[in-house]
Amino acid sequence: MIKTLLLLALIIPICLQSQIKKKVLFIGNSYTYVNSLPQLIYDLAITKQDTLVFDQLVTGGFTFNNHCANPQTWQKIRSVKWDYVVLQAQSQEPSFSPAQVASNTFPYAKQLCDSVKAAHPCSKILFFMTWGRKNGDAFNCNAYPPVCTYAGMQARLRQSYMMFKDSLKAHCAPVGVAWKTCRIQNPGIELYQPDESHPSMQGSYLAACVFYTSIFNKTSQGSTFLAGLNVSDVNILQGLASKTVLDSTDLWTTVNDIPLPILSASHNTVCTGQNFTIQASGAYTYTWNTGITSASIVSASTMPANLIFTLTAASATGCKVTNTISIQVFNCTTLNTLEASLVNEIQIELQYGNIKLTSQKETLVQCISYLGQHLKTIHLNPSNQFQVYLNDLKPGIYYFKTPHQILTYSIKD
Repeated sequence: MIKTLLLLALIIPICLQSQIKKKVLFIGNSYTYVNSLPQLIYDLAITKQDTLVFDQLVTGGFTFNNHCANPQTWQKIRSVKWDYVVLQAQSQEPSFSPAQVASNTFPYAKQLCDSVKAAHPCSKILFFMTWGRKNGDAFNCNAYPPVCTYAGMQARLRQSYMMFKDSLKAHCAPVGVAWKTCRIQNPGIELYQPDESHPSMQGSYLAACVFYTSIFNKTSQGSTFLAGLNVSDVNILQGLASKTVLDSTDLWTTVNDIPLPILSASHNTVCTGQNFTIQASGAYTYTWNTGITSASIVSASTMPANLIFTLTAASATGCKVTNTISIQVFNCTTLNTLEASLVNEIQIELQYGNIKLTSQKETLVQCISYLGQHLKTIHLNPSNQFQVYLNDLKPGIYYFKTPHQILTYSIKD
């Protein structure tokens, strides 16, 4: 009697990442409107197959206090259910002493954040961490010496914006950090206009790359949008911005209004036709990109693929967050058994974190990978009490073959 190790396929949920669309309101001043920063982000996103829908309220020299006193600011905030509201303070005020920032800047940052959340509970606040002036703030140097140099001013800007982010449970676009790295690693790229304060096109392009990655959680590398710059500078700025944001994502983001749903899979690596289950938890409602609206999926694939399952989960208040999980499907080598024995020759179980093979009699066991590669032969005999522990197998699917039996075993990640 010949048996073939095959399973029936169910569905083929091969998933392609769709275009991402984000609605963003920019509230700030000249550091945002010089070189039309929101438009640069829009143009960059288009070449990455994403869409930025934006509006802005940007007035030269405006502080958070000025915006709080401006009726147009509140009208803009209430006008749309924004995915993000970007807040940029006047370029100098967050670099002042901690006591001055705490009394003159933070209260108005909090007022703006509270108003955004009151209008749209699901909107996220994204602080625009700006850059220090090229040679420090000469105007305020005598009053507060730390800002006399670029390094001192930049350090205070970072401290203040991170304080805003942490205290107000917001997010931060670390433009100033990317500028600092660029100044150190690529001093030939001029980020400033002659006034040593406002950004050159290179400076605004670097800021746009940081914002794109912060908003869309994707690298800006590969964008064909050059903004009139040479390709060499663009490649440097894209890579630098992406590294700044993505290498320290936890530093620039805060806890979501609703936690990311927890996703787990019965198998992360399967053969074609093999069933697998994906289970989600931690949300109020669940919607998968396959159309399923329950917390779990049972599926299989008939062809090799990297299956990406995306879950959109919602809290009781309706705020949504997405999470993804991938299942790698391989076209495994088909193995045929010999005449089946009525008694299993070997048993497989997990003990002490290792794979344990046991037998009731002496036998040879071949360990074969899912691609059909012979990995090792195990001799179960009286000297090892008919049992062997394996601790050198990586996560994946394996066949254990004896003269009369084949067993499959999946080692999870």
